Amino acid sequence: EPCCISLSHSKGSRVNRRVASVQVLRVFNCVVCLCEGLATVHDLETLELRCSLNNSATKADAFCCNVEGTLPRVLLSVATQGSLLLYRLANPVQLYHELAVAVPPAQLAWNGPHISLLTSSSIVVIDDATGEVQLECNFAPSPGRKVAVCHSLEYQRWMPLRGWGSSNLLPTDSC
Repeated sequence: EPCCISLSHSKGSRVNRRVASVQVLRVFNCVVCLCEGLATVHDLETLELRCSLNNSATKADAFCCNVEGTLPRVLLSVATQGSLLLYRLANPVQLYHELAVAVPPAQLAWNGPHISLLTSSSIVVIDDATGEVQLECNFAPSPGRKVAVCHSLEYQRWMPLRGWGSSNLLPTDSC
């Protein structure tokens, strides 16, 4: 069953929404939550809303946090704008940098000064200050390159049933 959070509006009514992602920042006594595209920061003890990082026009697809430093930082991926939004969780919250991306990432990870972006066809590591690409690894083949497809027998490379240690080749060795 999906995790839900009950959010209260200023009118006092409560609405249940699906939570896509949650990250607890215990050192800073807060919880960052991605719920139906809205990224919000809540108090850890009471779950009271501290602030919203975006609105319904800039719905986020993914987020990650970095707690290395005096202020926690949050990175939002907004596919509709094709951008990464970097926030400092200060009082008030500061949008301090925006990076353009060609393909919106499905997942994000932030480690030190590097941000890893995982898309359906590649993984890209960028510098969080400049947005320069440090490393890129493509999974999808180039349009002109032929790729051999090995289906059901590929598992034999890891758990060989025959051919291991002999001159007989496995059917997948030609791939």
